[in-house]
Amino acid sequence: MRKLQKHQAFEAEIVANTDRIKAVKQIGEDLIERRHDSAPVIGHRINDLMRKWDQLLKESNNRGKGLEEARDILRFNEEVERRQRPG
Repeated sequence: MRKLQKHQAFEAEIVANTDRIKAVKQIGEDLIERRHDSAPVIGHRINDLMRKWDQLLKESNNRGKGLEEARDILRFNEEVERRQRPG
């Protein structure tokens, strides 16, 4: 359960930084559109940033699902044990 809580806090940090990532992407795209001298490098870095961001979102989502499944299994097992107790 503690791992799930930590993961939920981590996901909240991701959400809190989403606008920052979007802003960085937009600034980079604006520089490319204005034909900045470093446009090719900027484009590469934007692509790399977005690829890594998407990967982070995907992996975080998968981890969250796994932790939720583990929590549900734990709750199920606890309920089975509780019902099997005499009394």
